[in-house]
Amino acid sequence: DVYKRQRLERREREEKLGNPKKKKKDSAAKAYRVSSSPFTGADINLDECLESLQRCKVLPLPQFKAICQRVKEIVMEEPTVVPLTTPLTVAGDIHGQFHDMEYLLKLGGKIPNTKYLFLGDYVD
Repeated sequence: DVYKRQRLERREREEKLGNPKKKKKDSAAKAYRVSSSPFTGADINLDECLESLQRCKVLPLPQFKAICQRVKEIVMEEPTVVPLTTPLTVAGDIHGQFHDMEYLLKLGGKIPNTKYLFLGDYVD
C-alpha cells in the first residue's frame, strides 16, 4: 500500500532528522527547538522566536537563517502526495503574511489541536 510505505518513509526521515512536530523538553518549559544551528552553534527555541515575532520584533539574522535551513531540510524530505485524515481545516493562500496566519490560527485553533491544509505557495 502506497500510503503505508509513505508513512514508514516519513517515520524514518523523522527519526533521522528529528520530528519537528514533537516537542523536546527545555529546562524551563516545553519548546520546539532547532538543534545545533550551523549559523549560531546553539539550539534555537522556536517558541521564543514566535513570541518575538508576535511582539513585532525582528529575529536576528543567524536565527532566521538557521530556521530557514531546517525548514528546507524538512520540506526536501517530504513526499509530493501526503495522505490526510479528517477533521481538517483548509486554508487558502496567505501570501506569506505572518499576521494573517496568526489570525487564522487564533480563529481555527492552534496546532496540534487543529489540523490544517494550507493551499498556495506561502511566500509571495
